[in-house]
Amino acid sequence: MATRKSRAGFVYIAESVRPDGSVKLYVGMTGRPIHERVAEHIREVETQNRRTWCGRGRSFRLLGWRATEDRFRLEREIKRKSAEQKKKLALEWTLERANKH
Repeated sequence: MATRKSRAGFVYIAESVRPDGSVKLYVGMTGRPIHERVAEHIREVETQNRRTWCGRGRSFRLLGWRATEDRFRLEREIKRKSAEQKKKLALEWTLERANKH
């Protein structure tokens, strides 16, 4: 019997300041702890050998994240949204977590 890989994990929205000063939004997902993945993006920005999309920026900042049962579906859904909608969603996620404590 084949085991199915878990689709649960995290989807996150972050912002990257590019060398020309423009700000771009990044939507990503991970099955690992969220702060581990974000730390990888930040390390990539700080390295000299920048090959990834995030690494080409001057900075990388997490705006919001959410745990989900299907990270693939949620990431696809969010990537279709406008930048304004993504920012609003990231703020909503952050506020939801803050209100739970």
